[in-house]
Amino acid sequence: MVKTTIKVRGLRELGEAMKGLENDIKLRICRAAVQEGAKIIRNLAQSKAPVAPQAYDVVDETYNRSSRKGKKRAANVKIVQPRNIAKNIVTKRVPRSKMTAETVVAIRGKFEHGYANRIGILQEFGTVKTPAQPFMRPAFNQGKAPAVAVIKNTLKKRIDSAVKKNAKKPK
Repeated sequence: MVKTTIKVRGLRELGEAMKGLENDIKLRICRAAVQEGAKIIRNLAQSKAPVAPQAYDVVDETYNRSSRKGKKRAANVKIVQPRNIAKNIVTKRVPRSKMTAETVVAIRGKFEHGYANRIGILQEFGTVKTPAQPFMRPAFNQGKAPAVAVIKNTLKKRIDSAVKKNAKKPK
């Protein structure tokens, strides 16, 4: 994995602006801002995702095992439409702790989503026979500066709004 560092100026001022707010309000503001930034990268990844030339079948590997009585069950097959990878690129909040605002952009990977993450990995990095068609890394590289700008603007708007609401509350 490639390490990326983004320098952000003004964090001290951000901390000062958020001092008078309650912790749950601070957390909601930060989560909303990071989620907005992640949406920028998600949308770019969706636009760059490769499209299959036609629909294809995916077989559920876990479904084709023998049942307890020794009888084989029929394989569960799903027809996957061409824009499946793009449809399944989503943003997810990382639930590490109650005090974080981490969000990831990922590809869903269950059978009902056509194992889109597996296909996406093969597209991103290639195989022995197929060249790589990267779309997630270029989307991140292109979207990180606009995402930081959106996070900054969202933080400013939400902090200003929360400070105004906090000032109106009777003490």
